[in-house]
Amino acid sequence: MLKPKNLIRNVLIAISTLSLILAAVSLYVFYSWNHNQKIISSLSISLPNYYEQKMNHLHAKAKNATDNKEKIKTYRKISNKLKTTTNLYNYYNLKNEANTFISKTLINEGKIEEALEFTENWLNSNTYDFKPKFIYASLLKKTNIQKALSFYQELYKNYGDILTISSKYVSLLLDIGDFQKALDIAQAEKHHIQDSPNVNFRIYYIDSINKIFSATSIFLVKDFVKTNDEYLLTIEKQFDGLKGLRLDVDGLPISSRIRNFTFNLISKKPAFKQLFIKSLHHLEKEGKDLIVTGNDPFFVLSLPEVSIGLSEKVKFEAKLEIEKKINYSINKIFYHNRWRIYYSKSKKHNKENSKSFRFRSDSDTFNLQTAISIPAQKYSFFRVNFPSIKNFTFNSLNIEINNSFNISASSFLNLHDLKKTKDGSFIVTGKTPYIEFESDFDEVINSLSIRLILGENS
Repeated sequence: MLKPKNLIRNVLIAISTLSLILAAVSLYVFYSWNHNQKIISSLSISLPNYYEQKMNHLHAKAKNATDNKEKIKTYRKISNKLKTTTNLYNYYNLKNEANTFISKTLINEGKIEEALEFTENWLNSNTYDFKPKFIYASLLKKTNIQKALSFYQELYKNYGDILTISSKYVSLLLDIGDFQKALDIAQAEKHHIQDSPNVNFRIYYIDSINKIFSATSIFLVKDFVKTNDEYLLTIEKQFDGLKGLRLDVDGLPISSRIRNFTFNLISKKPAFKQLFIKSLHHLEKEGKDLIVTGNDPFFVLSLPEVSIGLSEKVKFEAKLEIEKKINYSINKIFYHNRWRIYYSKSKKHNKENSKSFRFRSDSDTFNLQTAISIPAQKYSFFRVNFPSIKNFTFNSLNIEINNSFNISASSFLNLHDLKKTKDGSFIVTGKTPYIEFESDFDEVINSLSIRLILGENS
């Protein structure tokens, strides 16, 4: 048995030896970090990320599950593991994917109260994410329309400059018959939401120095070719141990569409390699297209194994087709599928002798006008269909034949599901609103013009 003196000496020797080893390792790391970072990089590659492996395994299990019970069970596991995950975390998109699937499954199964509770918890854990807000609002519409209205009022108050929010708010107002309020919101939207700026591209990268996508590993793509809606990007850059690429697309309004996209990496070894998408941010798949769902859309690209760690000059090519059209809320009225004109020689109308039409608008006053060409013949009877929007209101209706002959209100034969008010406005009162009228214009008719002003007569 060791004497106390010898025991203390042996412990001190062990501690000193361990300290010397740690000091040597620290000096080696410090030297390598300043003179040969590839050594440190290779060490980090060799260390397995067990958490990432586990999450990827669960994700693959959920995606590949053929049984819906097994799929939702796995997605619930993912949701629970990522419960406190924020949008700053790598697996935030996976959390949203899991929660969206769970919510939609509960809705499809008719478990609305359970879906409400689940979505509300999701909403409260990520207050700046609009996806759970929209799902929650759609559930409120099914259960309590007044709560849904209050929810959208608050959203619009805080985020009225976001087109998706004003659009959904207008849709709800139209559903409940508050047409004038919907019109006010739609009018404000056209005034305040300007066309988005030009599309720009940024590329982030991960290499032996930059371990994550950040402001220190970014460059703007200034040289790209635009042909109609197609964008072709080509950049060349010297990388030192390339491990990751991310392409950001800036300047796209929500609901924009990206299609026909390809990404290629050209290097010496291999000479050519197509890159696939590892993950998406603020982009959702719709068939073969991608829909922009937020203000920061980007692609994280998956590098092939042979390209990981490249230390050479490489060329990156990307081709995307982008549809950046802003779909204003008022288009729900301008492009409504019930706008249709019927023309006939008798009082009987049929769809063969009819034509659908759309309106163009003066954005300040919402004066709607359109010119409609019809087969040149003599006609005596006409019918105009109006949108079946509850309490849809318009005034100053003017119908003109061949740009010369005005139809007066005395020519109206029938107002169906429409009521004319004392101030001369028309209000939709049913599901099939239309006006039938007769013309004594005794010449060949080849066109009609329709003008009206949305809202009440002021």
